[in-house]
Amino acid sequence: MVRSEDQRGNWRLGDRGVVGRGAVGVAGLLLAVGMLAGCADASTESGETTAPVESVEADATTAVPVESAPELTDEEALQIAVETYEEYLAISGELIDSQGDSFADLEAITTPNMSEGNQAALEQSTSGEFTTEGVIPVIKSELVQKTSSEIDILLCLDLSQSKTLDANGQQVGPDRTGLTNAVDVRVVNTDGAFKVDRSDQWTQSEFCSA
Repeated sequence: MVRSEDQRGNWRLGDRGVVGRGAVGVAGLLLAVGMLAGCADASTESGETTAPVESVEADATTAVPVESAPELTDEEALQIAVETYEEYLAISGELIDSQGDSFADLEAITTPNMSEGNQAALEQSTSGEFTTEGVIPVIKSELVQKTSSEIDILLCLDLSQSKTLDANGQQVGPDRTGLTNAVDVRVVNTDGAFKVDRSDQWTQSEFCSA
C-alpha cells in the first residue's frame, strides 16, 4: 500500500476571504455534526440469404483493435482518488453558498450510490439555517486497493480548522479542537471520468493518529 501524508491538503475555492469555505459545508454537517448485441441468420422471402458468411468473417478480421487504458501506478491511483474527493468536497460545499443551486455539479462528480447523501446535503443547503467557514485539509491518505476502474483509499480529514454556524452565528456541534475524521472512500471510472462512489466514516479511528 502507498501512504501519503500532507498531500494536496489546503485547497481553495476561488479568491474568497474564507479559505476552503465550500468544503466545510456538507463535510462539516454530515461528518462532524452527527457515496448487448445478438445475431441471427437473415433471408429474403425468396430464400436468398444476405451477405455470405465469408464476407462477414473478413470484415471482423479487419476491425481496429481497441487499446485498453494504461494501468495506473499506486502513486497515480492515490493522487487521482484524493483529488477527486477534494473536488467532491469543494462542490459539496458550494451547495451551501448557492443554497442548492449547484446540485447538478454534485451529481456530476458522484455515482448513484451517493444519491442518499446528496439529497441530505441538498436539504441542508436549501434550509437556509447554516453557514460555514474555515478549511478541511486532507492530512493523511493511504491507498487500499485499485483496479483499472475502481480505487479505494483511506483519508484523514482535519476538522479543527472548520466551523458550521447556525442562523444566529453560533457554532453547531461540539468543539472541534484537535478533531479529525477518518473516511473510507471509493472512486470509480465512469464514462472516462473518476467519480465518488462511496464516502463512509472509517470506524478504526486510530488511522488518523497512527
